[in-house]
Amino acid sequence: TLACLGPPAGSGGFSALIAGAAQMRIGSISVDVVALEDLIRLKAAAGRAKDRAELEILAALKQEIERGEKKS
Repeated sequence: TLACLGPPAGSGGFSALIAGAAQMRIGSISVDVVALEDLIRLKAAAGRAKDRAELEILAALKQEIERGEKKS
C-alpha cells in the first residue's frame, strides 16, 4: 500500500521524515520508506481507530527489532 498524505501530523514535516527514511528499490525505482519510529508517531497523532489498532502491531515489531539488536 502506498499512502500519500497531506502535511503529516506528529512529525517535523516531510523533510524530517525524509531525513530518517530508508531508501528501497521497487522494480526500477527507488522510494523513501518512513522509519518505524516516525510511523509510530504519525499513527499516534492521527488517533483514528485503525491507527490505534496498528500501533499495537508496530510497537510489537519495534520490540522484536530491539531484542534482535541486543542479541547481536
